[in-house]
Amino acid sequence: MEHLERIQRYNERYKFLNGQTSYGFDFNPERLIIRNFALRTGDRGIYEEYLTTRFPSEASFELEQFDLIKTNLLRLNTYEAERFLKDQRINLLRSDIWYQEDDSIFTALRVGEEDILLLTEGMDTEIIENHVFPEVVLNRQFVWLDTTQLAEFSQSSP
Repeated sequence: MEHLERIQRYNERYKFLNGQTSYGFDFNPERLIIRNFALRTGDRGIYEEYLTTRFPSEASFELEQFDLIKTNLLRLNTYEAERFLKDQRINLLRSDIWYQEDDSIFTALRVGEEDILLLTEGMDTEIIENHVFPEVVLNRQFVWLDTTQLAEFSQSSP
């Protein structure tokens, strides 16, 4: 299975298996890989099982977030992605896993110009949760976009 191979590869960098290095909930590479796989395949059960085993106190709220993201997750071809990002005035994306992997899921963001440099500084030093410019991902066949924050922004706007 692709996510199991990815967990092994990412473990070489982050040493999270077998308790070598402990990561909290938010920046846990294993969790992000499993969530990515579950979102793209629609296999909520694999993520739910992982959460209830590893992060039981976070499971309920996180599964609500998972369902929300699943509702707002788009798989767009290059043309559709370019158009969507431009129309929505998206100036930054945050990846869940390594942004250069074709199946990373990007959270679409509108960020103040003053914050862009800070967020993109060292974008190639980590392989999870990178901030990248939209044009960086438009060279792939499909782009996975989590538009949840855009939907939340639209609902809170007058």
